[in-house]
Amino acid sequence: MSSDRQRSAERLTATLNHLALMGFEDFMAAQAANVQALSDKPHFASLVPVVDRMYRCVVGLAGPNYSPTLVKLLVLCHRELFVAASQIQRGLPFDAAANTRRAVEIAKVAWPQSATSRTRRGG
Repeated sequence: MSSDRQRSAERLTATLNHLALMGFEDFMAAQAANVQALSDKPHFASLVPVVDRMYRCVVGLAGPNYSPTLVKLLVLCHRELFVAASQIQRGLPFDAAANTRRAVEIAKVAWPQSATSRTRRGG
């Protein structure tokens, strides 16, 4: 095993051992510390609020023009991306994968809906 891989494996082992010995209060304190440490990073200070504004804009435009099902799917997708971002910010990036995948799956269901569910306005 190369020295870089060995050091990486040792760090991972140390992290897992630390987590195994961590109580619930320590776990929650570590998550709070991660949130504090990452809250001013560009991903959370800039990117997540921009994505939030985009979703709100799309939902606002879609609401009166598309079926309630499509709007619900957009809201669910928005929520899943928020959950994923919050998990990453709390130091749980591997847990965010499921929510990110769920958001993509919701978007895949919503896409065909958007082509067929537009209501006719004024005629």
